[in-house]
Amino acid sequence: MKIHWGMGLAAGIILFVLLIAGMVVIAMSNRVDLVTDQYYDRGIAYQERINSLRRTAAREEKPLVSISPDGLTIEFPRRSRDATPAGTITMYRPADKLLDVVLRVTPDSTGVQHIATRSLDRGLWKLQIAWHEGDQNYYAEQPVMIY
Repeated sequence: MKIHWGMGLAAGIILFVLLIAGMVVIAMSNRVDLVTDQYYDRGIAYQERINSLRRTAAREEKPLVSISPDGLTIEFPRRSRDATPAGTITMYRPADKLLDVVLRVTPDSTGVQHIATRSLDRGLWKLQIAWHEGDQNYYAEQPVMIY
């Protein structure tokens, strides 16, 4: 049986349209998360975040993060222990914003805060610490791998 060139062209166009339709269905079925839903507000306030990062980098002592099988341990700098820092600790999950965890900074009398990681999924997390002492804001961020 001989196929006419018009039939081949029509078959090619139909296959192309089916391929594009399949790609659209696949693309539309994937969930796309924004880093934050309030990206405009956070963009405006980003200069304060940059200033907080600079203040933290200028300090001699920075928060020390250690990972153990039981969880994370954050040791705040000695100056922070005297001033009792207040703020938030965010366990940010880049792969799924529904898994993000926000905690308050509540160090014990030695300036250490423990965070249990047993309930967290395995994989890459970003530990974001935003705290203030008096009228100064500080910010530190560190990637953390939970096993």
